[in-house]
Amino acid sequence: MRELTLLILACLHIPQVGHKTVLKISKSQNDPRFMMDNLLIRKNISVSEWKNYLELAESELNKAEELGIRIINYREKGYPQSLLKLKSFPVVIYAQGNLKLLNQSKIAVIGTRKPSKDGLIEGKKIVKSLVQSGFVIVSGLARGCDTCAHQTCLKSKGQTIAVLAGGLDQPVYPKENQTLAEEILESGGLLFSTYALGTKVRPQYLAARDEWQSGLSLGVIVIETGTIGGTKLTMNYCLKQLKPLAMLKDNNFPSMRNIFKIASINDLKIFMNSF
Repeated sequence: MRELTLLILACLHIPQVGHKTVLKISKSQNDPRFMMDNLLIRKNISVSEWKNYLELAESELNKAEELGIRIINYREKGYPQSLLKLKSFPVVIYAQGNLKLLNQSKIAVIGTRKPSKDGLIEGKKIVKSLVQSGFVIVSGLARGCDTCAHQTCLKSKGQTIAVLAGGLDQPVYPKENQTLAEEILESGGLLFSTYALGTKVRPQYLAARDEWQSGLSLGVIVIETGTIGGTKLTMNYCLKQLKPLAMLKDNNFPSMRNIFKIASINDLKIFMNSF
């Protein structure tokens, strides 16, 4: 599988070639070498250019191994099976920590960066109950609700996955959560990204990673949110992926179809039974 990962990484270095293009070509070819030849012809890539892309890919693989980061292509057994069920998914993912979590039962708990006191209290109750029921908690390591979800999970002796919007070798964003990221790894959790090593966080990447918070999970629970922002994006992805979506009943949010409202732990249990 290392050969396929190497070829995929090399292809992703080609200008204007992304995950969807590589996925389309690789799906149509059983032999990775034919995938490479197909793309080189289509993009008019010279032998010397391709050699350079391969060297960049090899360098990234070696660096990842040194840092304890796994680069997993979509044909490997350890790749998250939940992502493979989506119409479109990343051809490679980057993971650091407990890789077993990628294929365990997960629920995303997300929300605004500026939650209310009551929202945080109820959010902590939800996370504790989810952990007690054996779910892995997925969130985005952002300020506010995400931080609450990760921290409550750790305090409850649970396991959590942080979906990041940059390379796993880069400083964590926001920087005040660097220690939290380290605690996640130390507690048997996992850091996840679809971005190559060396990729710095950008605003558009923060929005793009919202798709994978939902994609990795059986469903999504929203603590609090406004009508715009990353939480709303994750909610939309969740509905598009036909996954269960819930939010606290007292959330001041315009009514949307197919959203389960949680007013009590009993409601949460009913929601969990929908998976």
